[in-house]
Amino acid sequence: MSNKNAVGWLRGVIYDCRDHRAVCDFYRRLLGVEIQDEQEGWLELAPGSSSVIMGFCPVDPSRLERVGNQRVRIDIEVEDLDVAGAEALALGATLVEVVHVRPDEEHRIYADPEGNEFNLVLPIPDNR
Repeated sequence: MSNKNAVGWLRGVIYDCRDHRAVCDFYRRLLGVEIQDEQEGWLELAPGSSSVIMGFCPVDPSRLERVGNQRVRIDIEVEDLDVAGAEALALGATLVEVVHVRPDEEHRIYADPEGNEFNLVLPIPDNR
């Protein structure tokens, strides 16, 4: 990271979708990029000329109950979840949920002071 005061860097924009395949296909065609990762409940577009990925997953009804219509959130990649989480909390964030998406992969969902959710994530494993 170039900014020593940064907690992390923007890795991706994540969409919770009723039909994640259709929304992914829309952005794939709009941006002229290909799908770079596809797993059950997850589609990810290649970043193209940017370094930011776009991810698409089926909407979780409990998430809709929690945040209403906010269905876009950002992934902030960090080097250490505990350190970054403590810094986020000190800045006014609230820990919402810890999610285990794959074996040995943990995401932490936080809310900013107005309730907008974001994820703190570790770097993508090399074996993916």
